[in-house]
Amino acid sequence: MDGKETFKALLAATQQIADANPKKITGPSTPLVTQDVSKSDIPSKEAELPDVPLKVLVSWAHRGEDWSSQQEKDWEQLVMEFTTALRSMGIDADIDLFHSHEDGADWTRFGQNAVREADYVLVAITEEWAQRWSGTNSPHVGAGAAVEADTLRGLFIKNQSELQKKLKLVVLGDQSPRCIPEDMARFTYFKIDVDNLDSFEDLLRTLTSQPYYEKPDLGEVPILPPAIRQGFTKKAARIATHDDLADYDAVREEIATLETMQQRRKIPSVEVQQRLEVLRAVLNAMSN
Repeated sequence: MDGKETFKALLAATQQIADANPKKITGPSTPLVTQDVSKSDIPSKEAELPDVPLKVLVSWAHRGEDWSSQQEKDWEQLVMEFTTALRSMGIDADIDLFHSHEDGADWTRFGQNAVREADYVLVAITEEWAQRWSGTNSPHVGAGAAVEADTLRGLFIKNQSELQKKLKLVVLGDQSPRCIPEDMARFTYFKIDVDNLDSFEDLLRTLTSQPYYEKPDLGEVPILPPAIRQGFTKKAARIATHDDLADYDAVREEIATLETMQQRRKIPSVEVQQRLEVLRAVLNAMSN
């Protein structure tokens, strides 16, 4: 199985380990699974686990002006399932719904503070949230999402690269990437199906800095043999004959050059060795 096929099993293992050892998946560069392993199982580039869990805010527009009551309930349920799924994977995801019944909650400042304090802001993108971002929504609806969108715009003006890292878009359910505003095209979006845990993988890898493909270490630059001296014929099959290398001294010189190259290599080149064998055979034929 490849990495994609084993993702569900990996999440199941994460939950089992969390039950036995309540360590959490935390900030960027954190391995997806925390467990006790032998030294032979520990990757050489394993990052040290931060003490504070990765903090994420889910920003969303509660309703559209033409939505039915059932549409509002279905959308709220979907966004809540997404947020809850993140928390089950060790991401400290927060959403305004968790605070809707808090006594003394200050909704005029909740969005601003939550955006600033979060490591990442995940926008559940819809046409309605896009309207809050662009300021084209009705002034009588969507104040909470509009405040969060305005705060994000302020962060963009202050530091573009910081917001580029902080803000991610998620496309949930039957929503479409087509609703992403043109001026948000620079931000990465993720298509998420809350009923399919595999669809969370790319988002989790991005949030926790765990690339699917790790850049390998640099190897040594190969030492390539020189071209045959001018005046010699180089055949496509690179099989030398007496006629191909008629100059006895030139053959000896090329042999000496290739032997020096082989000695300098940590691992001798098979291609160069084959070339040496051909040249030695030619030299032997010339000597007879």
